[in-house]
Amino acid sequence: MKPPSPLDVQELVDLCIDHLFDDPETLASCSLVARSWVDAAQAKLFCAPHLTNCEVVSSNRIALKLHKVLSTSPHLLRHVRSMFLSQTSLHHTTDAKLAQLGSSRLDTLSLQIANTTNNEIHIGSLMRYPNLRRLRCFFPFGFSGCARYMENFSSTVEHLDLECFHWELIHFNVPIDSQTVPRIQLKSLYLNLLDKPKQPQRLWPTALYPFGLGRLKYLGVWRARLIQWDTIPHETNQSIEELQIGIEDTELVDLSPLIHLRTLHLILLSPNNVIPPGCRYTIASLTAHHRVDVITLWVGDLDFEEDDESRQLDLVLSTLPLEPRPTVEFESSIKKEGREESLKRLFPKLVAQNQFRIVYCSWPVSEIGRRIVLMPYEVRVRL
Repeated sequence: MKPPSPLDVQELVDLCIDHLFDDPETLASCSLVARSWVDAAQAKLFCAPHLTNCEVVSSNRIALKLHKVLSTSPHLLRHVRSMFLSQTSLHHTTDAKLAQLGSSRLDTLSLQIANTTNNEIHIGSLMRYPNLRRLRCFFPFGFSGCARYMENFSSTVEHLDLECFHWELIHFNVPIDSQTVPRIQLKSLYLNLLDKPKQPQRLWPTALYPFGLGRLKYLGVWRARLIQWDTIPHETNQSIEELQIGIEDTELVDLSPLIHLRTLHLILLSPNNVIPPGCRYTIASLTAHHRVDVITLWVGDLDFEEDDESRQLDLVLSTLPLEPRPTVEFESSIKKEGREESLKRLFPKLVAQNQFRIVYCSWPVSEIGRRIVLMPYEVRVRL
């Protein structure tokens, strides 16, 4: 009797197809091999149909092609988990067509919205999907009507990535003394504000409504100096376990209220290869009550030179009143000969205490942040 082939075992076939997530041509070929292969191959092909080689593709031609495929084969919609919609012109109707298709399993939605008049109804319908968990919103002009979009968000949303150029133009639709209970409780929030609010005290209680931050586990802020940190609600400080912030100069973020903080991720935004003093000030605010086990410093492609600031930072990191001593990771975007040795020379105390570690990655996102904030299909799926 001929022994069964491994290709006859569906679990093995599905596992092999899972490893082809970055090879759309092979996935398409697999879908033609046998009926038992079709579902697994199509699930990978249409999981995040807006991606090509991990780059977001939002051209009208590609979007129209996708709309045609999903219109003629609506059964493929059950595979769509992530969608990117760009609203960039008054006459762009493709996104409206895609929005009308709908997908009951859609759990990740990325929006780039430039105006309020184009397809607002269609975009709003996507925001109300019952399984929607992750939202990434980019408002390039901070238009005043974005509050209307936020009011439409599904109550199932747990993760929000919000980027806005002109924060002051956002419509504050809730009075500052409002006692209205937010209906959407976030687990993670990433803010990229490119200008400082003139009334920063209004950011947390009103501008983010209807989102509540009482259960927030992850908070990321690209530019720490744009946030008035002492206005963050007490319950938010009590719940945050991971903080990721960008430090540019001498700004200090007092970490003492974040009593449950476990991971600290600092992005060094230095234009002149000098370690910003704010990095040292912020780290020094950690106390013996904290249980931080990982401190990550994103250095990117910067080549820091040994100076008084690097020596002081080495001293602060190596003498923190934390038990056990935290691992200090240096994230570098370039991997070249001598890179690790040059960083080790700047932090001899960390090296001596076996706290030093270097990690090579292309973008400053820690492991927890990668799982929470970045859309998981944009990390894995390359179509």
